[in-house]
Amino acid sequence: MVASSFTSVTVGSPAGTVAPATQLVAGGGPTVLVFNTSSSVTVYLTDTNDSMSTDAGTFRVTPLGPMGSVVFNGTVDVFAVCALGQTCVLNLYPSAISFNPAGFTAVPLASASGHVLPGLTIDLVSMLNVSAFASYDITLYMHNVLQNNVGSLLTAPIVLTWFDDINSGTPIYVEQWNPWISNTPYAPAVPGIVCGSAPMHGNYLTMSCTNIGAVDFQFDFMNFYGSGRSRSASSWRQQPPNMSTNGIGNWAGRNYNQTYDNILGLFDGQVPAALSTTWIPFGLGAGPATFKIETGAGNNTNIVLAVADPVDVQSGTVAPGNAQPHLTEYPGGANNSLDQVTLPRTPTYVVYQQSAAPSGVSMSLVLDNND
Repeated sequence: MVASSFTSVTVGSPAGTVAPATQLVAGGGPTVLVFNTSSSVTVYLTDTNDSMSTDAGTFRVTPLGPMGSVVFNGTVDVFAVCALGQTCVLNLYPSAISFNPAGFTAVPLASASGHVLPGLTIDLVSMLNVSAFASYDITLYMHNVLQNNVGSLLTAPIVLTWFDDINSGTPIYVEQWNPWISNTPYAPAVPGIVCGSAPMHGNYLTMSCTNIGAVDFQFDFMNFYGSGRSRSASSWRQQPPNMSTNGIGNWAGRNYNQTYDNILGLFDGQVPAALSTTWIPFGLGAGPATFKIETGAGNNTNIVLAVADPVDVQSGTVAPGNAQPHLTEYPGGANNSLDQVTLPRTPTYVVYQQSAAPSGVSMSLVLDNND
């Protein structure tokens, strides 16, 4: 029974009325904040004392995930159980209305590696029970040493699909990210690792990747973690990796990538020669952003900020006139522009075509938030 003082309660796995559920809050008592101290165990809350361990995950109870907290105003009784064989310590704080624990522990849930053949879909995670977690963290890296071949992908679609149960097959939420694929196998200090975090949206998760190109690529690794940390939005970051292009010059300037923050690209350099076309990959990040470009007076330039189609560079279509879809374009002449754009969950790139003498240019792409 809850007292009007700070206390800790150990919740177990009772079996009906023989061992009633543990009471946390008494109806008619004070406001009580309940904090789950476990980094891995979910506790299930209900308003009756006959809840059983077998009720975990059913409509009878409400889950309180690892390192999670909830406030009750004292108008109803609240009881708690754990899944069969588990125990959990809850801290009870009377009169508290919010709580921010010092830190959260990420719990490893899945890992994967291997080749993705052309035309095939692989499941990185298949109907994984994630009901105990409020959010996820992910790291991954992909490469293809034959990326310069026509038909090789530059980005790969990774689809996360949540379900309420394992039987109906009806998804309740889907999100997709399309990170860059590197041309270099993973090694320490090589750029291109994807780091992402987002809220969970259901009890079970399947994560898949499809190769829509003509050349296989490889997952060097994929690590997936569950967390009790609350997240309001999905946010993935990736610094542009080492990449190949088909007959298009690479950027010859200075490249500052801080993609794990809100700066997706910061460039300062010179287009090397007349009639040259340069493609400049930006980092992965989604949401409102600001694109800034400054070029010298009198330069006959054509500049496009475009969304990365998986195979557009290798099919030879990356040029200002046909890079699709455009987010913004600056045809000809000197440019000193500041544009607001909304970035999809797919990386972007710049195509810079110089038809006069070599010239200097500065560009930046910065997310307007740093979630």
